[in-house]
Amino acid sequence: MQEITGGSELLKDVFNGFFTDKNHGFKISCDWDKYLSIPENYLENFRLSGFDAEIIYEGGGNLCVIFKDKETYLKINHALSERALRNCPGISIIASHVEIEPGDEDFVSARKKLYTQNALQKNLSPHYSQCSVMPFTLIDRSTYQPIVKRDASRKLELSSESAAKRKCFKEINSDNKYNFLYAGELDDLVTLKGEESLLAIIYIDGNNMGEKVKNATKDVSTYAQGIEALRKFSVNTNREFVEDTIRAIEECLYELYSKADEDTKHCYRYRPVIYGGDEINIICNARAVPAILNAYFTKLNSPNDNGNSACAGVAIFHSHAPFADVYEIAEQCCESGKEKAHLKPKEQNFIDFHYCHGGITNSMKTVREVQESAHTARPYEFSTTWQAFLEMGRIISTDRNMRSNLKELSEAIVKGDSYFMEQVERIKSRATQCEFGTLIEKYDKIIKSYNDKKCIQDMLYDLAIVYDLWFRKEGE
Repeated sequence: MQEITGGSELLKDVFNGFFTDKNHGFKISCDWDKYLSIPENYLENFRLSGFDAEIIYEGGGNLCVIFKDKETYLKINHALSERALRNCPGISIIASHVEIEPGDEDFVSARKKLYTQNALQKNLSPHYSQCSVMPFTLIDRSTYQPIVKRDASRKLELSSESAAKRKCFKEINSDNKYNFLYAGELDDLVTLKGEESLLAIIYIDGNNMGEKVKNATKDVSTYAQGIEALRKFSVNTNREFVEDTIRAIEECLYELYSKADEDTKHCYRYRPVIYGGDEINIICNARAVPAILNAYFTKLNSPNDNGNSACAGVAIFHSHAPFADVYEIAEQCCESGKEKAHLKPKEQNFIDFHYCHGGITNSMKTVREVQESAHTARPYEFSTTWQAFLEMGRIISTDRNMRSNLKELSEAIVKGDSYFMEQVERIKSRATQCEFGTLIEKYDKIIKSYNDKKCIQDMLYDLAIVYDLWFRKEGE
């Protein structure tokens, strides 16, 4: 977990750290966030500026730079690659270029040529290893890099890549200690250590960002217009997908934290893993998931209908489960939502979740195909089916007898329709506060209106998985 966070921060700084450093001997303009001060005759101004290079756009691990000539491009690229090799072991940089003829102001055409060149470079450039290993070399079994450092106190053997990531994590972790909602250890988040230790990884990623970047410059012609559009897109993306949404999540958690008893306040803290560009990964108590997702998507979709959308994958796990495996499950849940989102004609937000039971021996997709595909309604669309799912859980939780009934319904769903209908009739004959017959009729219509193949059984099956975490009332 430390290496994921540290690696993410190293990637954020791989370009910025180089270009803001004055010791490399180049004169580079780094005010790429000042997108409102670009002169109309941009190319001529750049030629007369005296700069060797200027940042056009940075975002999502991509950097676009204009250089005064090809020779300067090669020198700066060489210096950048050397710095990355030293400071960010394990990273490889793919560089492509197109030359601009004097008087050529066709920005869109130049970008298309650059994309074509970049695609060729990615496919044709060799993947290299930083260091060869010998038969007697001690190596990291996951990356096959040589071990260069040992931490005897924690019995760790680290490659240069792992050591760099962990060092970066320690540096940024010192800043987090001033945020009381930040949880340094996963055990700080569990409901009751030794009895109930369920946590969740929430993996959120923006939809169709590559297409959005292209659309940001589809109506431009000159370099001034294109650069302004790209810089504005970059700044807005980070603000809307990360800064504003993280603030909304923290406000939500603080409200829950303030209202909670002293014994349960710790359940409303969180541990950030990655946040940058259009991506957020956080770890939280499994019970806080619905509130966090509601805060995120409400904020993401609120500013003037900006067309933003994202998908969230949630992996529910025990605090001492293998983190790398659980993290991969959360990422796969997010991809499940994206597959559904890509089938829709308009931007929509999808949520998928998976409960990691015991040892994780298969991918989420394999488990879903073998065990759940015929019974689940996941992934859910946030504004429609997800809200219906939450409302159904709240209604069911008003009847204290429904917890055991829900379990029996879930088991009957797997057996077949006849078993399910037998259980429905049994529950309807004994219905008390919860008018189960009305509930079945109401939500059957809701779900079928979104997908004819899905029905009330799918939602009940999913509710049974998370009922105790998200809907159970005190005393049940």
